[in-house]
Amino acid sequence: MSNPEGDLVFGSQALETAIGLALMFFVIATASSAVVEFISRLWGKRSADLEKTIKHMLAGQGQGDADLERAWQLFSGTSVYAAAREGAGKALVTQKRRPSYLSAKAFADATLEMIVDGDRLLGLDELPKNLRKRLDPLVRQTRGELVEIRAGLESWFDETMSRAEGAYKRWVTVLLFCVGLVFAIAGNASTTVVADDLWHNSVVRQSVVDAAGQVAAKGEAADELISIAEATSKMQQFSLPVGWDSQTRSEWDSGSAWTWHRTASVAGWLLTALLVMLGGPFWFDLLSKFVSLRSSGTKPLPAADDDTSATTAQRSLTAPSTTGESGAPAINVSQTLAAALGVEPPPPAAAAPDPQ
Repeated sequence: MSNPEGDLVFGSQALETAIGLALMFFVIATASSAVVEFISRLWGKRSADLEKTIKHMLAGQGQGDADLERAWQLFSGTSVYAAAREGAGKALVTQKRRPSYLSAKAFADATLEMIVDGDRLLGLDELPKNLRKRLDPLVRQTRGELVEIRAGLESWFDETMSRAEGAYKRWVTVLLFCVGLVFAIAGNASTTVVADDLWHNSVVRQSVVDAAGQVAAKGEAADELISIAEATSKMQQFSLPVGWDSQTRSEWDSGSAWTWHRTASVAGWLLTALLVMLGGPFWFDLLSKFVSLRSSGTKPLPAADDDTSATTAQRSLTAPSTTGESGAPAINVSQTLAAALGVEPPPPAAAAPDPQ
């Protein structure tokens, strides 16, 4: 027979441990994302990817540097791109002023402006190779209708940029893993070790759950945490069992044998880095759901499964037997209760007809 109280304790313990891990992943993932974004801005990654994508859109894949640069010279010389460049900031390393984003409408306007050279229209043979291949069927299909040509160019740009955005996200994911691994090792935030500590230490687990509730309630983020020391300090403020204390260092420094503790720590660091790749918003949403689930309490047992409920008691009292164990007539609970309350008792149940 199952033990409901034991199941409830086990479920609460598992949920509280999951809350603590989600809180740790949220802090590390958000701090790692801030570092990745800083690196991206430092090198102007988005603006460089935008420029590279437009070059290959106009000149085509596999073209030489001369063709790519000529296509880019035509595009960057338009008034549309010049205005976008003036409104953009400089990359910290390259010190180049380039926009990180460009709308599909701006791309179409700049492309059409490229076709105009002074007071004349460029012929298709004077345009970059890939742009010429794109415009030729587009002009034929639309019969030169300018609005439809613009719509075709905008659709082309959106489709190409969606693929470029996918490549950028893959770059961010890989970098997020690397940064998350650095945070995990430097802060000794091992998933396996932290989970074990939370599972067996109810005092630490309760402190972490209380801190997680405050974080979920305030919507607190960790965007400003761009250093390992700050992130580790933040997790320790939340009572998470992370960091390199003297005892932890001695466990690593003592002896040269590769112990189970070391194996669990290394595996936990890798697992932390992998889960950090899901991103801070994911872990904050999951943390909020876990906290909400714990705050709402455990779903009570149905009355039919609760041994202390009236439904169970009534089921035992309405058993087919009409006499007790001693042979005395069983007590009619309905009539006894009605008499105690001074109300008319319910009529006795009609006897089943004799089939004969």
